[in-house]
This record gives sequence, C-alpha cells and structure tokens, in this order.
Amino acid sequence: MKFSISEIASQIKEFYKKLGKKKIVIIITTLGIVIAGAILISLIINSGKYSRLYSGLSTNEAAEIYSVLEDMAVDVKVKDENTILVPTDQVATLKMQLAVQGYPKSSLSYDIFTEQSSLLTTDYEKKQLLVFQLQERIQESIKTLQGVKDVIVTLSIPEDNSYVLKDDEVPATASVILKMNG
Repeated sequence: MKFSISEIASQIKEFYKKLGKKKIVIIITTLGIVIAGAILISLIINSGKYSRLYSGLSTNEAAEIYSVLEDMAVDVKVKDENTILVPTDQVATLKMQLAVQGYPKSSLSYDIFTEQSSLLTTDYEKKQLLVFQLQERIQESIKTLQGVKDVIVTLSIPEDNSYVLKDDEVPATASVILKMNG
C-alpha cells in the first residue's frame, strides 16, 4: 500500500472538514491550555531550586559565610551543617562577592568534581580528580595534628610521558600553607 504526500494531505483536510469549526477551536484551545500549564508548572518547579555554594567547610566557617549571606539579604539554606545552599541563579555572583571578602578562608572541597564525573570523563580529568582527592586526604591528615587550625595543600604532578630514553624528567612538587592556632 503506497501513500503519496498529496493523498495524506487530502485525508487530513477531510478529517478537519468532518470535525467542524467548533471542535477544531476546542481542540486548539485545549492544546494551548495544556502547553501553557506545562510551561507554568516547569517554571514553578525550577524557580525554587537551590544549588550548593560551598561544601566541606568547617562548621565555624560555614556559620561565618551564612551570616555574611544573610547580611546580603540572600535566601540561604544550610544542609548537613557544613554545606551552604543558595538559589541556583545566584551561585556565580555570590561566589565572586564572597571571594572579594576573602571567603572561603579554608581550602575547598572537590566533591563537585566527583559528582560530575561520568562515562565521558577524559583520562586527564580522571587524573586531576585523583590529585584533588590526594590533596584532600593530605589536608585532612595534617588538620588532625595538634595546633593546626587549617591547611591548604597543592600538588603539582607532571604528566607521565614514560619514554625509555628520557633524561629531562620534571619532579612532582607540593606546596603546603599552614594556619596555626593562636
């Protein structure tokens, strides 16, 4: 059974003629109301979304940042005592405003990178995630030492170009910034 475009078009025209103008208006109006309702519902659902501004902060620093955000009249929420949530559309602006004021004072958590990893993550990104996680583990270990208030560890690990006859290897380096109590 072969159909041509003109036959299909003529069948559609006949279908609309059989319906009548009143039914066509009802169908179009109903379709418009359904589309408008779907758009309205999606706007309502998305308008109240909150995103993580910072996580992995100390309780004291989370309280400081919370206080600063409240002074800025930002609708802020706290999750798990050390995660700060703000409206999604304000995240970038607030990060810049807080950076000007020197926040966060401690090092950041790289949880966001591990949450964003997927099957499409490249080898380079996976290596960077490993470096970030290693930095965090070293930081947490140093923080357990008596007298250490905060620490920032930065590792610089060069790319591994394993050639047999390569003499000019670049060594890995580490930088540690300690903030002591007192």
